[in-house]
Amino acid sequence: MAVKHNDLLTPEQLENSYEYKVVKRMLKKEYPWIIDIIPPSEDKLNEYNLIFLDLVINPYMLQKEMDWPIIYWVMHNLKNFGRYESSYLSVIFDIAYRESEDLVDDMMALAKGVKKSPALPQDLKLPESRNFAVGNFIVTSEVPIPDDVIVTDGRTK
Repeated sequence: MAVKHNDLLTPEQLENSYEYKVVKRMLKKEYPWIIDIIPPSEDKLNEYNLIFLDLVINPYMLQKEMDWPIIYWVMHNLKNFGRYESSYLSVIFDIAYRESEDLVDDMMALAKGVKKSPALPQDLKLPESRNFAVGNFIVTSEVPIPDDVIVTDGRTK
């Protein structure tokens, strides 16, 4: 759905938004494997009503928490390009799509809870039509690879 003219945001408005700050803090607290949250670029910010947040993750922490093996091509990309990015956790980890989407659904429920919370005054919230969604999951080579990382060929599930 297209963004209404009066619901347009600048990157500064988003970054300074109390709702954005609370969502960012809560996601990082609830999911400690989220290293950083990157808001959309200026040209993508008002493309849709949804505000897609890219999540820089530590896949090794998530692997330990969920017992999900990492698919070999992620490691290959980290070694050769220093980065791997996907819209789906099931492309990073050797798991069923639905298993990863349950986690994403929980994350989005947390963001929706902030939007609906009466503890956050209306004047500190983004326009009602603007909601957060998970964009991409980003893995970078800046996170050290632990010795006990489990990597698969991507064919086990």
